[in-house]
Amino acid sequence: MIHNVDLRHAAALGLAFAASASASTPSWVAIGPGNMGSQVSVDASTLSRRGSVVTAWIETRYPKPTELAGYRLSRTVQLNRYHCSESSIEQGPIHLYLGADFLGMIGGWESATPLPPGTVGAGILDIVCEATSERQVSGHGDSLRSLV
Repeated sequence: MIHNVDLRHAAALGLAFAASASASTPSWVAIGPGNMGSQVSVDASTLSRRGSVVTAWIETRYPKPTELAGYRLSRTVQLNRYHCSESSIEQGPIHLYLGADFLGMIGGWESATPLPPGTVGAGILDIVCEATSERQVSGHGDSLRSLV
């Protein structure tokens, strides 16, 4: 589970974010394990920041098909807004897939809710906020490259 910020993940995501500013295809960067043996990734090509709010597509891949809301699926993709200064999240609808096949969506935009420390969501917030911080994006990356 993503408990603490691993600066190597934030640095790698920051470099991918800077390099993919003009990319149009997803650029998934693995950031760590999630719940139920899943792997969590962020799409660096669509990562954006406005003030202290980071918008990020999050992909969760499961090691074997799992059940969610009556669907048998292998991965989910969700657009979230992370409020860095408040340690909270606004979650968007969850897109459900089995392999490459789109199965449908569940949920809708929810009001911002706090992310308790030590949770997967809090770990993602720390990583995307660090990766899009002024220090990362402004090109002070030589010391960060050594962390990757």
